[in-house]
Amino acid sequence: PVEGLTVDSLRFFILARNPEARDSPFSWASFSNFHNAELVNKFANLFSRVHALTEKHFENRVPVMVDGFDGHQEIRLAIDSCYSDLARLYEGANFRAAVDRWLELVVFANKFINTHEPWKQVAVDMEKAAGTLYVAWQLIYNLLIMIYPVIPFAVEKAFSVMNITVENANSAGWVRREILPGLGLNVRTSLFTRINRDDLPED
Repeated sequence: PVEGLTVDSLRFFILARNPEARDSPFSWASFSNFHNAELVNKFANLFSRVHALTEKHFENRVPVMVDGFDGHQEIRLAIDSCYSDLARLYEGANFRAAVDRWLELVVFANKFINTHEPWKQVAVDMEKAAGTLYVAWQLIYNLLIMIYPVIPFAVEKAFSVMNITVENANSAGWVRREILPGLGLNVRTSLFTRINRDDLPED
C-alpha cells in the first residue's frame, strides 16, 4: 500500500479535476501534487493546527468565546454562502465547481487563523485566543459537513476526534450549525498524510 493514498483522496481528485464535459487523462503526478497541496497542506493541516493549540492551551476542549458566534457576521455569512452554493452545485452534479467552492472556504479559514495568530495570542491574551479558536472550530465543523459527500471517511475520522456522530451532524439539515463550547476532544489524528510521488506508478 502507498502511504497517504486513500479512497477519499482519489475521489476528491477525480471530482475536483473532472472536466464533466469531456474525457480527461489521469496523471499520478497531478494527483499526488493536488492531494498534498489541497487535502494535506490546506485542510488536514488546518484541522491539526487548531486541534494542537486547543489541546495544549485549553485542556483539549473547544474554547468558550465570551461574546459567542453572533459577533462574527463575516464568518457566518461566508459559511452560509458556501452552504447555499454547494446545495445548488451538488444538486446539479457539478462536482468540480463544488469542490473548488469548498476549497475557497478552506482558504478563507486558513486566512482567518493566519491573520489572528492564536499561537501568539495565547502568550498575551487568552480570551482573544479562545475566541479565535472557537471561531476556527465553527469553520472546521461546517467545512466537514459540507464535504462529507466527497470524503466521508476522513470526515468520520474528524467527527470521531470531535465526539460528534454523522447522524447528529446531519440532523439539522443543510444549514450552518455551531459546535458547543466546552466540547471535549479526543486524541489528535491526521486526516490526510503526504503522498510521496516516487511511491506511485509511472504515468
